[in-house]
Amino acid sequence: MSRKLFAMLLVGLLSASVTACGGDDTPLDTPDTDVDTDAGDDTDPDTDSNEPHPFEDEVDVWMGDAVNDPDTPQAIDVGQSFGGQLNGASQYYELNLEAGTALKVTVDGVDGDFTGEGAFNVVVETMADEGRRVLFYSGDSATREFFIYAEGAHQIYSLPGEGVSGAYKISTEVVELAPETPTLPGVTEGDMSDGSIKVYEVVADLDGTLAAETSAQRLAPEGGVDTFLHVWDVAADARIAQNDDFGDGHYDSQVFAEITSGNTYYVIVDAYSNDADGLFELTMETYEGGTTEPVVVADGAEETGNIEARLVGVDLKAYSLTVEPGENFRVLVEGDDALTPAIVAVSGPAGEEQQVGGSQPVEGRAGMYVGVGADEEEAQTFLLYVSDERNLTEGAESVGGEGFGFTLTVEAVARGAVTVEGTLTSPQVLADVGNVTWFDVVVPAKTIVSLAVETEVAEADFAPLVVSADYWTFSPAFEAEAVLYNDADEAVTMPVLVRDATFRGSPTTTYALNATFVDATLPEGPTTYTFTDQLLTSADAEAIELPAQVFGLLDTEAAEAIDEAATPVQFFSVDLVAGDVLVARTSRGAELPADPEADDPSTTDTVVRLFEGDGSTQILAADYYVGQADAETFFSAFIYEVEEDGTYFLSVEPFCQSFLGMNFCSDGEYKLDVFTN
Repeated sequence: MSRKLFAMLLVGLLSASVTACGGDDTPLDTPDTDVDTDAGDDTDPDTDSNEPHPFEDEVDVWMGDAVNDPDTPQAIDVGQSFGGQLNGASQYYELNLEAGTALKVTVDGVDGDFTGEGAFNVVVETMADEGRRVLFYSGDSATREFFIYAEGAHQIYSLPGEGVSGAYKISTEVVELAPETPTLPGVTEGDMSDGSIKVYEVVADLDGTLAAETSAQRLAPEGGVDTFLHVWDVAADARIAQNDDFGDGHYDSQVFAEITSGNTYYVIVDAYSNDADGLFELTMETYEGGTTEPVVVADGAEETGNIEARLVGVDLKAYSLTVEPGENFRVLVEGDDALTPAIVAVSGPAGEEQQVGGSQPVEGRAGMYVGVGADEEEAQTFLLYVSDERNLTEGAESVGGEGFGFTLTVEAVARGAVTVEGTLTSPQVLADVGNVTWFDVVVPAKTIVSLAVETEVAEADFAPLVVSADYWTFSPAFEAEAVLYNDADEAVTMPVLVRDATFRGSPTTTYALNATFVDATLPEGPTTYTFTDQLLTSADAEAIELPAQVFGLLDTEAAEAIDEAATPVQFFSVDLVAGDVLVARTSRGAELPADPEADDPSTTDTVVRLFEGDGSTQILAADYYVGQADAETFFSAFIYEVEEDGTYFLSVEPFCQSFLGMNFCSDGEYKLDVFTN
């Protein structure tokens, strides 16, 4: 499975999940153990089915054992009670609700399998956005409130689980919001253990931003409530901001809303479910600015700003820079004495934005280099966020205030590439923050080029990257070495650039780019091998004589049949002599099907590794080379000058990623050309 296909699958899986994101937010079917409780109704589940159920006379709407689905729900009115008998299937009810209120749902009784702790649950789904929240029934938690943020249809149903049966009765009522006065700015403690929602009234004292954040799971990581925050504009009678989860490792909420001085707003703390301790802390503050559109900048721009300390989130000043094809810009931020400036650049289509770079300061200055390849068809817009470096460290206390001012400037820069046409060493310097060095590498037909950065600068001060720069913003960034390969029949110029990982630079940031060109044409008369078995370790390796052309198969199912924890791999042993230059490259093992709907029998993403004679000490790993003939493939290539005579081991494996405990690998056939030059 290619990286692109994996990403599409990942997006598909995420988009298919329920709207609420509190861990596994699918309502539970049955408890792990049955715990007796005095709650609910002890009606005998074996009552004669011909007799009316005792619950029937106690509710306004009784469905009996009828089964329906979300497309044919039973209509009920607000305030009506309802019930039925479930036997592994759900019963759906629908009612219309007014936004800006709260719906209180109470489980008045259950019998049968539902009397166990947590064995019965009620889902309330807002049909406008399919947002789902849950009431888990237990003896001391039979009721909860749900904030109604959207006008119109809402469905109520239970998911009983296969083979689970019993009866239930439920009542509903709409309750008015009861706002409290919070500590602002500051922290307000709250408790939703009784199933209530909490509403806090804020009268805006300025034009700007209202920021709020809950801490619940971070207070009780083994059982804190999964909160959901809403901001309600009382005058507009509408929700203006919301957030379910933010950050990693918890399901706390954080929200920012644009506010107008004198207007009243409600901050509502809701929850995904009531199956956890309801204690929380709500931190809130208001401040000027913060949610407005980014400042548009262009060549020659000079903007000033100041970073403030925040109780909620961090202060980021945003700037928008549009870059046309062929343009390159250097962005520089110079900070006041207290500021250690940092820049984060984001770009991409709406909804698909990704970080494309981040800078660290050098002596109170930070720089960023952004550009668009001359061959691209459209301009790209970069969002540049400026803050203090300390504010971008997760968990750190926010800094800012007096002395945290800065000046941002933008200047167009010429590309000025160094031409590389053969093996050479090119000494260079990154003399200032935000500097890069361009190289136009002219790669002859059927040639592999190794580009390696050599430097004496300490790693803490310089982390070199070699970046494929045809479309450099989103192209692969390698560490200190990259491999280029031209499979075409004529020379191709491949642009690359060298920079520090965080765009640092100074007059002492010196390095040399070592370029090595090697003819990658497979010698005539190679020995041909075909292997279909999974050769999982060097002990299983098949010996091959060079030059060789290997046709192999990477098969996850076959590998797991040998070892459940194994990923597919094939090992080969080769005898090499000191001074040899070993060349290895992978490509398709089978032709791409003409039918785009047909399964591709070839792998499209490989990793090739070289090991010393012990079979376990890795010399190098070749994941991806610059110059792929097909944008959908990620084949591998490397060159290596042998230092000692002896036996070495090569391995070929698919690129694999894990998700939800499952391995996704780019299985299939491949071809490996390996020889010495």
